Amino acid sequence: MADRPGRAAAILDGFAVATGLVPAAAGASAPAHPRRYLWTDAFAVMTWIGLYRHGGERRFLELALRLVAQVHEVLAAPRGGLRIGKSLPERGPQEPYDSGLEWERDGQYYHYLTKWMHALRLAALASGDETYRLRAIELARTAHRAFAYPQGAPRSLYWKMSIDLSRPLVASMGAHDPLDGLVAAASLALDAETRELARICEAHRWATDDALGAGGLLVDALRLARLVASGRKDLQSLLAAVLEDASASAAATAPSLRGPAERRLAFRELGFALGLHAVEPLAAHADVESLRRFVPLAATLEHFWSGAASQSAQTWTAHRDINAVTLAACLAPDGALG
Repeated sequence: MADRPGRAAAILDGFAVATGLVPAAAGASAPAHPRRYLWTDAFAVMTWIGLYRHGGERRFLELALRLVAQVHEVLAAPRGGLRIGKSLPERGPQEPYDSGLEWERDGQYYHYLTKWMHALRLAALASGDETYRLRAIELARTAHRAFAYPQGAPRSLYWKMSIDLSRPLVASMGAHDPLDGLVAAASLALDAETRELARICEAHRWATDDALGAGGLLVDALRLARLVASGRKDLQSLLAAVLEDASASAAATAPSLRGPAERRLAFRELGFALGLHAVEPLAAHADVESLRRFVPLAATLEHFWSGAASQSAQTWTAHRDINAVTLAACLAPDGALG
């Protein structure tokens, strides 16, 4: 596909208007209030910063920093952290747990916070403003104190917590949460948090047949490999395990990515495609021969989800923002992989 950065920029321009980040043109419809969602916004920030680094166009950095400011204004939580941005309020202390409904309720997700940490770190590097890195460090420490338990010698992480971080909403640990957290903490040079997360990661296996999870493993592998190359030899064994499980995950995931759009979720498949873009930069640090055969699938998935027919499916329109931003991240992956 020609002019991939240009296509990514056009997608993000539409996203900026549709979600109330920038004003709509005269006569065009716009939301009454900004529509912010932490995961989607993290990838938009990353991708805009990648576009800025690629071509030097200042407006991309300005959009990224404007989005950071709006996220902190709209999604800020009273005791620290950032809420998800779900449409339904969080479950009250006396409300019964409903596994289906919980997906639609607000709160704080650990793995969303780790993505925002990465976005803030990139914002600091691109802008030269240390404030963004300090915010990322504060967020990492706040999240670790709240999600890691028991305090002092944590063995697990809560998957979801209340907006004010006072109580867990889902106590079970996300499959890759400790790995995501370790990569974020190590990238911010937070030694205590990194050590505690490393202990949680011990003897953990990461293989999955979920497309989004498989893509996330590949991105984590790349960031781990860069940390090891920068001198973090203590992470070498973890990197080896992640690489092994990333290969198994790609093999388990790839055969399922077919069929009509109505039976597929774009952002999960495009998350895998994004991870596949990590394979070639990963080759500078590790053996990726078992992964290279999957790399062409990224272009196949991007082509499929760029088509008008796929984007008219209910599975696309029901999740338009996250689908569109993930497609943009695939077309211009430097920021998300940075």
